[in-house]
Amino acid sequence: MKGNLLFLVAFIAFAACASAQVAPPEADAAAKLFKPLDGKANLYIARKSETFGSAVAFKLIVDGNELGPISTGTFYLVAVEPGKHSIEVRALISTAKLGVDLEAGKNYFYDVAATTGSAGKVSVTRVLIEAMGKLMVNQSKLVRAIVP
Repeated sequence: MKGNLLFLVAFIAFAACASAQVAPPEADAAAKLFKPLDGKANLYIARKSETFGSAVAFKLIVDGNELGPISTGTFYLVAVEPGKHSIEVRALISTAKLGVDLEAGKNYFYDVAATTGSAGKVSVTRVLIEAMGKLMVNQSKLVRAIVP
């Protein structure tokens, strides 16, 4: 009983401090044009609206820099140099890491989700079909990163 109570308190504290700052509508619209900057690749990381695990926001880290929390129905856009990068998503009881190799002038889409069976576990996977990635982003809201 004591262990369950401790887990519940930690769960609520994590969820409460993990509120994402939605970007202004103009920034959201610009991100949804899907046009990488010259010499850069667009890295879209989204979390679809879902019922399971929706109370918990996960921490998103790209190339060792924490961008902030990612909640259901939100996405981040990171313009990066071509080459190798890392995506890390931290949950209450797990971390998902993924190494990616990106080319300039292209859009890349990644989906963050709570794994079945536990809202405290997370997965991050690449969306291979560009139309599906764009749909996922269009159904979400852009979040402001907490790093410059």
